[in-house]
Amino acid sequence: INITLENGKKIKKGLYNNFPLNQDGFLHSKATVKVGDKVKWDTPLAENNYSSGRTLSLGKNLTVAYMPWKGYNFEDGAVITESASKKLTHSSMHKKNIFFTPSKTTFDIDKFIAWYPGLLTGENKAKLDKEGLPKIGETFQPKDVLAAYLEERELSEEEKIIRKISKAARFPLAKKLVEWDEEEAGTVIDIRKNGRHIDIYLKASHPFKEGDKLSGRYGNKSIVTKIIPDSEAPHRPDGTAVDIMINPHGVPGRMNIGQILETAAGKIAKKTGKRYVVNSFSGEDNADKVLKEMKELKIEPNETLTDGAKGDKFEKPIFVGHQYFMKLRHIVKKKAGEHSFGNYDINETPVGKGAQKLDPMLSHSLLAHGAKANLYEMSAYKGRANEEYWTNLSLGLPAPPPSDNFVFNKMINYMKSAGVNVKKEGNKFRIFPLTDTQVKEWSTGELKDPGALLVGKNLAERKGGLFDREMTGGLRGEKWSHIKLIKKIPNPMYELAITKLLGLTENKFNKILDGSLELDGKTGVEAIHAALKGIDVKKELKKTKAELKDASDSAVNGLNKKARYLKALKDLDYTADEAYMTQYLPVLPPIFRPVYPLPSGDLMKSDLNEHYRDIGVINNNYKAIKDKLGKEEQLEYDQSIYKAVKAYQGFIDPISFSGKKYKGVIKELSGTQVKHGLIHSSTWSKRQDLSARSTITVEPD
Repeated sequence: INITLENGKKIKKGLYNNFPLNQDGFLHSKATVKVGDKVKWDTPLAENNYSSGRTLSLGKNLTVAYMPWKGYNFEDGAVITESASKKLTHSSMHKKNIFFTPSKTTFDIDKFIAWYPGLLTGENKAKLDKEGLPKIGETFQPKDVLAAYLEERELSEEEKIIRKISKAARFPLAKKLVEWDEEEAGTVIDIRKNGRHIDIYLKASHPFKEGDKLSGRYGNKSIVTKIIPDSEAPHRPDGTAVDIMINPHGVPGRMNIGQILETAAGKIAKKTGKRYVVNSFSGEDNADKVLKEMKELKIEPNETLTDGAKGDKFEKPIFVGHQYFMKLRHIVKKKAGEHSFGNYDINETPVGKGAQKLDPMLSHSLLAHGAKANLYEMSAYKGRANEEYWTNLSLGLPAPPPSDNFVFNKMINYMKSAGVNVKKEGNKFRIFPLTDTQVKEWSTGELKDPGALLVGKNLAERKGGLFDREMTGGLRGEKWSHIKLIKKIPNPMYELAITKLLGLTENKFNKILDGSLELDGKTGVEAIHAALKGIDVKKELKKTKAELKDASDSAVNGLNKKARYLKALKDLDYTADEAYMTQYLPVLPPIFRPVYPLPSGDLMKSDLNEHYRDIGVINNNYKAIKDKLGKEEQLEYDQSIYKAVKAYQGFIDPISFSGKKYKGVIKELSGTQVKHGLIHSSTWSKRQDLSARSTITVEPD
């Protein structure tokens, strides 16, 4: 919108034109002024699809009657008319992505038809341009092809030999189709090309259907169980049909009485032709206010309605008014889904559209009701990859034992990689410090170049890198390896135990590491190592127990903790430095820290790989220049390695060269939010094979 001010200055106001938002939403503006209009500072220039009269507008005003209707509006059910369903129609914007490799992809509709004749109907082909992409403005029906193109496929070994013998040899190109998979027709409004991907934007109009959900302003949500013709709906004395029937039992049951006041206020607004404004926190009694105004305007809350189908009047007057309703995005089509079996994520749990989740609440409910068999089946079979089980089931063979719980194994191995050894003893798990000796027993060998990930488009493993095939087993390898640090450092996982054994505060411990405080005449990691090495566990435990007898109240807690740590070391037959110092950092098998390509061509990496890279880079740099460094510089490097290992374990933010923040072991397990951690999302909550969901509505007849 171009505006010329009185002083001659010109200004321009931009408007959103089908601007895509999240969750299939969009923002589209329409000017409310025309050329030649004079405007003031407060004159509205435009409205968008979420506003009306300078006010947020997300729904429609409907005439509501609080009455049961043939059992269809039982509990949270609602019955609406065809007119109301049209009012509640909504538009959505959808984006279809095409990811491709330019050198291997052909966008040419004529070549596509030459390779695959008869695949496209003449009507469908007419909607595509010469590249096989949709024309802007064309409308596509469900199952229509939006885009058709060719892509080079992977050749078999025989075909590769033939190609080497004859460069002229040609093999079939793979067909690639993008279909319009919505239930309603969609119109193409924009196509954006950007390097290796193409985005196709379409708008679709969705009429309100049975099973869709709507809500008032007061949390009074309803599922529409029946849409009836206007002629069959109850009619008011003036002959107009009611838009929606809500069961009156739902009001006290849900304790949202505000909807009753809104319905009455809507009736007042309808008669006066003015918007009814309710001031928040005014302190006035809104019920008294509404009743008083209804009395002044001689408005009766209840009306005698007529059955539209039979023409008979209902025996008792019914509360009728006007209420504001919004259509929710939980439309019935999106709420329906089913999942067989076959697709699994990197944690070997079911994924894909329709896979339903066994969440903690349902797990606890099943457990409380003794449904152990169901819970076992959902956890051991349906909640993880079990190809052998499903194969046997389909062939009528006996069910094999469940596969290993990958997520649980991943959790255990995460803990081991952070320096916590986990050992199963009967039905219990025992945890204790992981020593360098145990790491060397597990490890296939040392990774000399842990800063190296993968090379090139083929994701080639680098010798000595994090995916060295010999050391780790490759991209999906199951072998442990290790990084040998330049010197022994305190294991950050046991920082509290170290400080208790040495009688240090956290502040003093950090000062010893940075060299600003001495411990027995030494500083840095060497000081901590020497102090731990000097502890005789049995003698120190005996001494601590003796001190406890005469200890003051303030000292008892600290001495008790020290005694527990010493007793644990004694029971394990570990020395303090053996348990709490480390030089051999265990490196997780690649299967638990995957790397895989995305459709866009980008590389998705587990955050733990980034931590290993940082530790490896610092460690190798330190090794290369150690002899040239002074005492202070060595202390700084020692601290950097300590902090990098501490970041890997998840206690602090990473020492990152890229400036990015990535999660350590603890954050991977617990998540930055409760529902996002590995334990909650994949152990307590499990998506299920052979699961489905839909919206169920009542059918009294």
